[in-house]
Amino acid sequence: MMLNDFFQSQNIESTLSDVQAVLVGLLCAHSPKARETWLHYLSLDGLADPNANVEAIVSEQRQQLAAEDFDFQLLLPDDDTALSDRVEALTAWCQSFVTGLGLAGIDGESSLKGECKEIYDDLMSMTHADASLDESEEEAEAAFAELVEFVRVAAQLFFAQQDPRMIQREEGNNVPWVS
Repeated sequence: MMLNDFFQSQNIESTLSDVQAVLVGLLCAHSPKARETWLHYLSLDGLADPNANVEAIVSEQRQQLAAEDFDFQLLLPDDDTALSDRVEALTAWCQSFVTGLGLAGIDGESSLKGECKEIYDDLMSMTHADASLDESEEEAEAAFAELVEFVRVAAQLFFAQQDPRMIQREEGNNVPWVS
């Protein structure tokens, strides 16, 4: 079951972008309780049988984040939607991503280093993005596409950098399960 299908079947009050971003934030933090925390955040922790559907969604998002082919996609409104609405959705995505990190215990001020800290700071600054640009429509569309690409790649990089195996390697700890 795809995230979009699950979203529609549960009558969730948040937007699809927000729902995905919170989950992605939890996954990027490598939270062992990502599924449970996500369901609780969505007020679906009493869902009758979430296991099959939710596990498939969590697994799908995790696999896309980890894919070396950069297959991960942000769930944002399509190009037929007004640019101002798409910018608003992207800023909300960034805010929800940061919310997901926070739910996993990452606050950005003290728990992040290096590239992850920079990504966190960049995404926080994007939560204040504004569509009122003094550019032509074509230039504004191109700028928006670049921002979407930046956020997409940033989420994947954050996921990779926060991987416990990567952290062990960087700290020089020789752990047998780290290749």
